[in-house]
Amino acid sequence: MAAFDPASLSGRTYAESLQAVIRKADEALYRAMSSGKNRVEFAA
Repeated sequence: MAAFDPASLSGRTYAESLQAVIRKADEALYRAMSSGKNRVEFAA
């Protein structure tokens, strides 16, 4: 069974990739909050 880290394909470390994911989720959260109640935003 082979395993690989997708972060290594982009040249990022795991910590850098995790920070990027958290930043995108945080941005989506603030977009949803500023757009009003009961909103869903996608981080891409």
